[in-house]
Amino acid sequence: MNASDPISAELLNRALSAVEGARHKLPEDALRILAQEVLERVARQSPLQPAIPAPACEIEALCTALLSDDRQAASDFVLHAQARGIAQDVICLSYLAVAASRLGEMWDQDRVSFLQVTVAVGRIYALMRSLRRNTPVPPLIEARTATFVSVPGEDHTLGVAMAAELLRTKGWNIHLLLGLGHNRLVDELAATQPRLVGISASGKRSLASLTRLLVAIKLSMPASRILVCGHIDPEDIDMIGISGADSVAIGFEAAAAELERMSHLPVA
Repeated sequence: MNASDPISAELLNRALSAVEGARHKLPEDALRILAQEVLERVARQSPLQPAIPAPACEIEALCTALLSDDRQAASDFVLHAQARGIAQDVICLSYLAVAASRLGEMWDQDRVSFLQVTVAVGRIYALMRSLRRNTPVPPLIEARTATFVSVPGEDHTLGVAMAAELLRTKGWNIHLLLGLGHNRLVDELAATQPRLVGISASGKRSLASLTRLLVAIKLSMPASRILVCGHIDPEDIDMIGISGADSVAIGFEAAAAELERMSHLPVA
């Protein structure tokens, strides 16, 4: 499958089900931050003058579908657009990104509720990830190269620094980004577009910040592969995967083995 292949209805619905299920696992304040993150990141991808602008009536219809009680409505809209020959990048940039901007305006104007926005945002994220899952991976410069980061707000970064040093003795080229705020960290990653990103997390206390970071990375650089490692509660593994992690590892040896495996995955 390549980036121009149409996405199946089964794939879209599976992604929508997973994201909507995860919505119930975060507290309201974390959901509010996450919703704002998705709306801003997706809307930012819309060019000021899209090469193929979507008709206003279709943006209105897409917003209605995203807010609908019928979960199938949004995926049906995308599938119908694909059937009409609209390319996936156009659906992402001229439809979903513009709809995200419109929904953000509606939220600011209190025309939609917080619950409605979180439902719509989850659907946008699921659709965007499904459509962009075949984005080509950046050219392979050095297979055993990765960027390790700490979750914003984490004070204890000694563990990830030590892991980086141990991996360097095994022949890895590890770039560290520690102690950065959320936006600065995402901007640094977006500027370098690493193929492999390792995120060090510290259990439930960092789950909300971790989820926000995963969403931002997947929206900003969908081709990057992400490994989350550290003190992970087994109950949170599904949530972490749904949010954007490609793999989760507990302990250094497991993380090193998983990083090695991911470094040999074929380029999409």
